[in-house]
Amino acid sequence: MWAIDLPGFGRSTGPVGGYSILAHARAMLAVLDRLGIERAHLLGWSMGGGVALHVADLAPERVASLALVASIGVQEAEGHHVHPHAG
Repeated sequence: MWAIDLPGFGRSTGPVGGYSILAHARAMLAVLDRLGIERAHLLGWSMGGGVALHVADLAPERVASLALVASIGVQEAEGHHVHPHAG
């Protein structure tokens, strides 16, 4: 199991082609290449869910399974709690 710091996060060294979710997906594929991992089970948490989805779109043959946990969704609601009975 590997937990990868995306470019610009954690202990990473900075952007590899930018900070977009698509750029992060390309960076993730490059990490898999460097590690010699041909196919992987991906778990995307928070913004990593968007990254995992892009990886699956760019290289579906490299994704054995995909799990999204508390992943990005409707950006308009990001960080807001909506009461189910609110008008």
